[in-house]
Amino acid sequence: MNPTLTNSLKGFFLDGSYGFETDSLTLAPPPAGDSNAYAAHLVGTYIDPGNKTYPAFELEGFPRNNDTDYDAVSFNGIEFSWDCPNDTSPQRLFCLVTAPLAPTGIGGNGDCGSTMVGAEPCYDYFSYNLPSVTTWTSINIPFTTGPTAALALQYQGTTTTQYFQTADLTQVLQFLWTSRSNNKGGKYTCDFWLDNVQFY
Repeated sequence: MNPTLTNSLKGFFLDGSYGFETDSLTLAPPPAGDSNAYAAHLVGTYIDPGNKTYPAFELEGFPRNNDTDYDAVSFNGIEFSWDCPNDTSPQRLFCLVTAPLAPTGIGGNGDCGSTMVGAEPCYDYFSYNLPSVTTWTSINIPFTTGPTAALALQYQGTTTTQYFQTADLTQVLQFLWTSRSNNKGGKYTCDFWLDNVQFY
């Protein structure tokens, strides 16, 4: 991650997967349409048995490397270049992972499932549905708040409906791009490109 990022501390990117699948993350020359020499490319195939194991592929961005919350309140939004010409997953999301909604294992600092009263279910992150596109597309996600916010909980929890708030920006653990099938049985391909990630 860019070492000059405001409030950052030796941040980094990491690939991950659920459901015992094998993925590959590379920095490679991007498809036509992106002017940079390299872009992040996450690719792999997986089978979802539809038994609530939720296999998924993830590209994770950690702004800080010491398990402390990242404060992004000085920014108005995040933008990036996105391309997924061969991705067949039914669902693709950008997620803002905040401490109250993350289990303890995420960044070592999650609160979900511990002592919080009325917490939303773990992994129910503030998310944005990413389009299925075959050419490079600029994605712009404003940090708007309230019921019309661009980022919304995936499942809206089980106890309350919680809208994205400015306070959520003060306790960011990671940024997450994921390709998954969300318990829809079948064989799928994750294949997406990411570049030019920046705040504004």
